[in-house]
Amino acid sequence: MYDLMMKSTGLEYQSLANYANIARAFPEDVREYVYDSVLHLNVNSNTKLSFAHFQILAPLTGKNLEQATNFLIKAGKEES
Repeated sequence: MYDLMMKSTGLEYQSLANYANIARAFPEDVREYVYDSVLHLNVNSNTKLSFAHFQILAPLTGKNLEQATNFLIKAGKEES
C-alpha cells in the first residue's frame, strides 16, 4: 500500500507513515467535532487549523484525547 501511495504522491515512506499515525491519533468523529465547533463559533470565517496543529497535539491523545481536542478548538478560535 505504501509503495502505491509513494508513487502516486511523490512522498517518502516516513512522511506517509507520520501522516497515518497522526490521523489515527484523532478519530474521524473528533476531527469533525473540532472543525464543527470552530466553524460554529466563527460563522463568518474559515478555520485556519492546519495539519501541524494536529501533529503537535497527537502525542497528547494517548494520555488525554479530550484535552487535545479542547486545545485544537482553542487554537481554531485564535487562528480565525
